Amino acid sequence: MSTYVRVGNASSRPLTVAVSIGRVGFGDDGRATVSDQPDPSLAGRVHLGETTLTVPAGSYVQDPVAVSFPAGTAPDDYYLGLVVTPRATGSGAVKVVTRLAALIDLDVPGPRHSLIRLRGVHLPAWVLGGDVPVSMTVENAGRSFATVWGEIHYRSLFGAEKVAAFPGRFVVAPGRQRTLAVTVHPGLGAGPVHIDSIVFYNRTPSAVAEISRTATVWWIDPSYLPLIPFGIAAAGVAWRLGRRRARRQQMAPALARP
Repeated sequence: MSTYVRVGNASSRPLTVAVSIGRVGFGDDGRATVSDQPDPSLAGRVHLGETTLTVPAGSYVQDPVAVSFPAGTAPDDYYLGLVVTPRATGSGAVKVVTRLAALIDLDVPGPRHSLIRLRGVHLPAWVLGGDVPVSMTVENAGRSFATVWGEIHYRSLFGAEKVAAFPGRFVVAPGRQRTLAVTVHPGLGAGPVHIDSIVFYNRTPSAVAEISRTATVWWIDPSYLPLIPFGIAAAGVAWRLGRRRARRQQMAPALARP
């Protein structure tokens, strides 16, 4: 498998840089780091065209990169980290070095089996406002990188069902988590909002699996706040009328006796 890394120089002078192989680490919520320590799993398998490059001013140089995978390598995404270190500049005892990192995705094709677990759905118990924030945290419990996406189905007491999609699709590394967030707009009114949170992921290259969870949030649109006292008063009047009607029904048999 072969590719290349392109190193550009936007300055007005030639630039000499060193190119080395780094170790890639993945954190939660899509964070990736490249250290200057070599990856032992790629020892002897990565070959750089040149380890030292001189890049002309206002131009770029492409450095070939070749990676060899042993027979029987499991189908998956494998990430190669490259560290580009310019020659130190500056006078005196202080030297200035700005290091750059590149991340290259190496795809070994074939069947994969991913496993995503839903760690939780996060939303407030009640909301005073026009928007309801909803987020889902998923964890990759499998051995392969997984692509996840999702959507929210929500409906208020007086409205039709609506759908809001989480923005974008995300790749989750094995053993890592990802949080998907979106804001829904129930509309006008007040009362319970029923929310169905659904996350999809590629269980295999040809099969999509889904996980869902249902929750309810109580929501009040600010424009309806002035109507709340009237609603409470109306409920009180209805309760009193109901009590009076019940007393009359209880007294009616006694008044009817001779």
